[in-house]
Amino acid sequence: AAQSPFGNAPWQASWTTTVAILWGGAISSCLYCAWLLTRNNTWRNFAAPGAGSVLLIALLMALLHNGAIYLFNLGFPRLGDLGVPVGYPTFMSLAIIVGNVHGFRTGEWTGASRQSIAWVLFGIAALIAGVFVLAAGNAMS
Repeated sequence: AAQSPFGNAPWQASWTTTVAILWGGAISSCLYCAWLLTRNNTWRNFAAPGAGSVLLIALLMALLHNGAIYLFNLGFPRLGDLGVPVGYPTFMSLAIIVGNVHGFRTGEWTGASRQSIAWVLFGIAALIAGVFVLAAGNAMS
């Protein structure tokens, strides 16, 4: 893959943009959460029993999510011109599918209506179909 105009490897150039996007999302999400915690007067819930383990799991999830994005940035230049338009949607689809499968596995969907579960399963099927369409389109070119 070609270098950027400044002589950086493609993964380095893309990582610079990705870091800015991730920080922008993190800051806006944290501000929104702080606003909700203040509006709902729920800051005290952080002192509740078990809150520490929930926060630790949230930190682990954040590290895994951002680590996966970092690894994608390392690998997508090897996909050539289709790295971003095909690789990223496939990557995100698989992340959503894996997250939902683990949600079902851990009981997150217990008590959800049949209609909600049907819509989630339909969405997962649509994502899987989309990945196959992208793969077929890539094979044709």
